[in-house]
Amino acid sequence: MFDFKLIVDSLIECDEAKVLKLVQNGLDEGVAAKEILNQGLIAGMDVVGEKMENEDMFIPEVLMAAKVMSSAVGILRPLLAAEDMSAMGRVIIGTVKGDLHDIGKKALIVILFPSIDSHLRSSSFVWSVSGRSQKDLKQCSNHNF
Repeated sequence: MFDFKLIVDSLIECDEAKVLKLVQNGLDEGVAAKEILNQGLIAGMDVVGEKMENEDMFIPEVLMAAKVMSSAVGILRPLLAAEDMSAMGRVIIGTVKGDLHDIGKKALIVILFPSIDSHLRSSSFVWSVSGRSQKDLKQCSNHNF
């Protein structure tokens, strides 16, 4: 049985080489890409988020962990695409007017796919998503618009 805790711990430590090796080992052992994503990588980022809330980790470390996860997702992406991930819908991500940074957006992009980063930093973001179906998720990082 594959030990997902090794991926979680290595992701928290931002050890990219170890995470990539563990992800590949899991695939070689026949673990489904979706399981590695959910039980290893997303679970690890959940801990990173908790540590940030408790001020045990700070934004630079969170971004490093997100980069490690992004690299690992790069290995999984072709396999996840082969699995039926289409039912999850599509996510449109942007930064709304008045938001001074897009750190949260970048971290979320690492985790979710397929995604479209509109690169818009104005109220036009809201108009660019208004024609999308209800299945699409619309998330704004600033509630002052």
